[in-house]
Amino acid sequence: MIVSPAAPHDALLTEKDFDAVAGLSVLDQDGNSHLFSSLFAQQRTVIVLIRHFWCGACQSYVEELAQIPQTTLEKAGVRLVIIGCGEPVRIREYKEVTGFSGDIYCDPTDKKTQASQLYTALGAGCSFATSDTRPSYIKKNFWSLTFKSAWAGPLKHLTQIGSQGRWDQNGGEFVLGPGNVCSYAWRMRNTNDHSPVADLMRHAGVEFDSSQ
Repeated sequence: MIVSPAAPHDALLTEKDFDAVAGLSVLDQDGNSHLFSSLFAQQRTVIVLIRHFWCGACQSYVEELAQIPQTTLEKAGVRLVIIGCGEPVRIREYKEVTGFSGDIYCDPTDKKTQASQLYTALGAGCSFATSDTRPSYIKKNFWSLTFKSAWAGPLKHLTQIGSQGRWDQNGGEFVLGPGNVCSYAWRMRNTNDHSPVADLMRHAGVEFDSSQ
């Protein structure tokens, strides 16, 4: 099933969009604030917006991203950044679970509005709809993935439910920079709709064969 995000799913960011995110910040694992625009000010950067930190499908996607050698990214002059909608306390564990050693930040869901400023500004939608077909980055069946997510998430961290981020928040991928340049955009239309890694890397100018 496809549910349209808040903006056309493949619409590139405009100057108006860049103005909207200019003053927005993200947090690192220690809670330090960084301007979102600083992540792509000096170089081409692949921004990956995941769903909540306990989403098993997104974890599978990031596990695939983690297979891209850092030397390959450096050769292409590209930075790879993951952003979640939960709290900083979840980041270290997320790195351990996914094996992703790069930069991970978060834009915590506002407790009052139940919205993430950055996700909203970038046009990401919210939905529990799932895809009719299983994407290549998801290796397990639905029930195995659901059990994995539940066990590693709320069942293991009962007192920390809420820190993962909004349950129905979807994400997407953007290739930004240097500066206010957007060369690729993909907003998830359902919970399993991340852009294929090979396509994402191709748009970023990174030579990587995800089938290897």
